Amino acid sequence: MIMGVFLPTPSNSHLGRYLWLVHRSRRSDGARALFSLLIYRRVADQSMAAWITGMLAIAAFLQISSTAQLNLSSNIEILGFLDGQGSVAIEGLIGIGKEESVAVAEVEEEIISSRLSQNSTSDNSRLRDLRRSISSQACKSIPTDSIPCQIENESNSSSCERRRIENPCLVPLPRGYTRPDAWPSCVHKARAENIGNGDLARSTAAAIQMHGTKISFRSAELDAARKYVDELLQSLPGFEPRLALNLEAGVGSLSVEFDRHGVLALSIASKKSRADAIQLVLERGFPGMVQSFARERLPYPSEAFDLIHCGSCSTSWARKRALHLFEADRILRRGGLFVWSNTSGKEKLWNDMLKAAVSMCWILASRKNKVAIWQKPTNNSCYQLQNHSVFCDPGSPPPDDAWGIPLQACISGPSKLAATSERRSWPTRLLNAMRLKTILSYNSLKLATVEAYEADLNYWKMLTDFYLTSLGPSRIREIRNVLDTNAGYGGFAAALASRNPALSWWVLNVSPVDNPHNHLANIFDRGLLGVYHDWCKALPMYPRSFDLVHASRLFSAKHNCSMVVILLEIDRLLRPGGFAIFRDDIGTLLEVRSIANALHWKTTIQDTDSGPQGKDKVMHSQKTSWQP
Repeated sequence: MIMGVFLPTPSNSHLGRYLWLVHRSRRSDGARALFSLLIYRRVADQSMAAWITGMLAIAAFLQISSTAQLNLSSNIEILGFLDGQGSVAIEGLIGIGKEESVAVAEVEEEIISSRLSQNSTSDNSRLRDLRRSISSQACKSIPTDSIPCQIENESNSSSCERRRIENPCLVPLPRGYTRPDAWPSCVHKARAENIGNGDLARSTAAAIQMHGTKISFRSAELDAARKYVDELLQSLPGFEPRLALNLEAGVGSLSVEFDRHGVLALSIASKKSRADAIQLVLERGFPGMVQSFARERLPYPSEAFDLIHCGSCSTSWARKRALHLFEADRILRRGGLFVWSNTSGKEKLWNDMLKAAVSMCWILASRKNKVAIWQKPTNNSCYQLQNHSVFCDPGSPPPDDAWGIPLQACISGPSKLAATSERRSWPTRLLNAMRLKTILSYNSLKLATVEAYEADLNYWKMLTDFYLTSLGPSRIREIRNVLDTNAGYGGFAAALASRNPALSWWVLNVSPVDNPHNHLANIFDRGLLGVYHDWCKALPMYPRSFDLVHASRLFSAKHNCSMVVILLEIDRLLRPGGFAIFRDDIGTLLEVRSIANALHWKTTIQDTDSGPQGKDKVMHSQKTSWQP
């Protein structure tokens, strides 16, 4: 039996809009009643009065349902949000709800206390075994600056991934490693010991200067980058990009200057490229990844970037049926710009590019010296006149599918999204969820859109307040590069970005491919960076890339590898002295803590807003410089 009751809260209370109580009755070993509570309220308000109001409503509903036979195992939990029009956001689709669950007679204080103590003989024995296992499996044969299984041969790469899952190991630190300087000092200097790659210094000699083991970046390089970016953006009045993709970006000088204009630039380069200085880009405090799209789509959704920049990159855009240029079109926002420099000066190469660009309806906005700027159409008129042979077949993979999908020499057709020039400017677009409205209904209930999105942001603002208070001012100043391992709608990053005064952090939002709810497109719509990833594989970034790792319910989904494999990967990505925040149910966190302790991390588990009897906890961790 399913029964619903709407209970409006007082209009002047600011505690919420409606309470929706759903009674679901099952019979199993006698009559048993299960209750679920669906609450929509302004989640930034965490006052005790809100909970008291909710519990009084529950009590009233239990009296209404007095014919049901109850027992102490009944559950009361928050499932999602309800707006004034009756639109519902189901728990799990927006990343809200489990953190606020109220458990009745399921989580007992003495059980939690005994599990937290970890004093049993079996637990201590297990911890010793785990420590011995990790100590004996250090990746001593793998260079300290390597990305595991970055192998061009696909069969060899698959074999490497299998071995990595079966025999996980700990990536060691380079000799003499020291944590990078805090922001913004790290923009101007780095340490050679932290790189561990002697070839890198030689390949970037034109952009850096070596002073013993210290690296500084040539002022002439920065001056040239500043002049170039200023002229580029000034030549395009009204164009205000937020997200840029910079291919083969050198040591990140363009990222420095884009950042000055409020543009968040992601630098990518292939592992075999001479221009792979991504490790230096990350050391300087800017986003960078090792990516190659020789055969497969880049791991980003469609229409992700406002600007794609290819200055001196070696990508052959017009070759092989212009496969790579079609991929650029897929990830370029409507009205976005593609900047290309014909460094070879060959006229044939220019003609081939022009022909390919015209076939995709791109408009040549500027051509000066060797630099050409194309703009993706702002409307669909050209597409409607275009030869349909350039469009992908109806059965082709959707444009947002980008994990393991082969490149295609076609476009997906006219865009339904707003052009770059038509979107709200940053940071207003944090709430401008263009693609949120395209999500299908769930169990015949329409998802809340704007209000649920705003509620999600308010919820994460409350959580980040808690996180930042726990970290403290001195630790906050040490953080620049941040990784969110299970980003949902990007609420964690959005809450950080909307703080006043602003934080100097940037966040890479990961959308796990084994999570059935994929919201990476929404993350990019908000002006935030993200990537698709399988956590049983190595993230294509160099070791020691992040100062802070956030993992909210990362282990709720089923992964094709053990928790040890995933946590060793997080350890690889986290800098010594860096911090990790895990938010999950107490049972999961105890497993995480046992592994973290084996890695000699400093850990502490705390209550959340659900209180001491709530199942959800948060674990604050700090990586040490311990080596096996």
